[in-house]
Amino acid sequence: PDVPRELQIADFLDPVYSDLFHDGRVLVINDVTTDPRTTRRAAGYQALGVLAQLLVPFVHEGQWRFIITLQKSEPYAWLPGQIELVEDLAPRLYL
Repeated sequence: PDVPRELQIADFLDPVYSDLFHDGRVLVINDVTTDPRTTRRAAGYQALGVLAQLLVPFVHEGQWRFIITLQKSEPYAWLPGQIELVEDLAPRLYL
């Protein structure tokens, strides 16, 4: 799909998610069109070809440092082992 040159995270995530990320909590979205946390912004996700996503924040010394985001172009039920793998990967990526 054609992707705009500039995207704002606020176009895709409600501000309430920052609390999740600052606390290091994973956000699992199996279908952006049916998950109540994303239905309002589903059209924006679909325009980018995203229908499922897994967001794994990394918190170090009490500070939110980054998020690893995996996305699928179709609805997808993320498996516990996949979530654990990304959670284990995050601290290895922090420099």
